Amino acid sequence: MNTGTVSPAPPLVSAISEDSRGIPSLNFRDFFKLPIGPRGLEPTEKLKALAGRRIGIVGFMVRQSIPTSDFFVLSPLPVSLGDEDETLADDLPASVIFVHVQPSRETPLFHFPGVLRVSGILNLGAYEESDGHVSSVRLHLDAESSRALAARQSAPAIE
Repeated sequence: MNTGTVSPAPPLVSAISEDSRGIPSLNFRDFFKLPIGPRGLEPTEKLKALAGRRIGIVGFMVRQSIPTSDFFVLSPLPVSLGDEDETLADDLPASVIFVHVQPSRETPLFHFPGVLRVSGILNLGAYEESDGHVSSVRLHLDAESSRALAARQSAPAIE
């Protein structure tokens, strides 16, 4: 059973509730309630309802100056990070998702330019990542999808 995929997405993506395979779609704008109130960022009911389920999401892989081997960050817009000393104060938007690969790779995940569509199991809650960032939204790709990503990573893209 395939529980996750990685594929290029078309440049323009419509806001749909399910993709062609019937996987619920999550948009970055569905992460937190708007407007932001006195309690700060609060997850939406949709985000909480999808926790533990297979979902699909479209975004941009964040370019990290020090690539990790066990996850990458997906953002609603292209972002580059200089991670040497910025784990607590960086340029990441609030609504990002940390995409974990299984099993953890021995080699780093190189930046993939352009829009990506990923799917896997959504997980919520504070978690300290291997690079020191604390994530609140994560997507766990299955082993098959992680292997597909690894195959695409065999030769880093020239950007």
